[in-house]
Amino acid sequence: GLLGELERDPSLSDHVLATGDHVLGPTGDVAALFDQMDEGQAALFSPYCLTTDAHVQADIQLDHVPHLDFVIFAPKLLQASGFKAFWTTFQAGNPWSQFQHGLVGFGQFLRDGGHEVAYILPAPALKAPDTRLYDVHLLLQTGAPCLPLDVFLHDPFQHDINASLIKPAIDHLRA
Repeated sequence: GLLGELERDPSLSDHVLATGDHVLGPTGDVAALFDQMDEGQAALFSPYCLTTDAHVQADIQLDHVPHLDFVIFAPKLLQASGFKAFWTTFQAGNPWSQFQHGLVGFGQFLRDGGHEVAYILPAPALKAPDTRLYDVHLLLQTGAPCLPLDVFLHDPFQHDINASLIKPAIDHLRA
């Protein structure tokens, strides 16, 4: 993947879009996201994030943890000191370990390196703890490029109490 591309071309000067098989996308204009990256200062585009509560913030010292479901890495991030080393030393494990050392670790790397993250909505507008599930309708209506498949795996009760507004999200995709 990405490390292989950096090995092949260490001076990679293009944006890199990375995604996985756990999202449905693209659901919108991806070219516009590249344009926004060129116009702004962001080193990473992530459509959504995990917002942390006070207890988690005290432990990890991050207000928001970017999800890497459908991201765009800017060239300046790919060339940043420590970027390649971070991902080379990352070892996948159980889901909690992957969260702590992967998502949180990368969020801390971004913060410590002064790398801006661009979200489809400003982070304060996202109220839910896991925005990719509970703010999915807002995200898609605002131009998020993907729909996490996890929204379809929620307990139907979550949809019934409108904790996750999947119907408006799907309606938006149909429009």
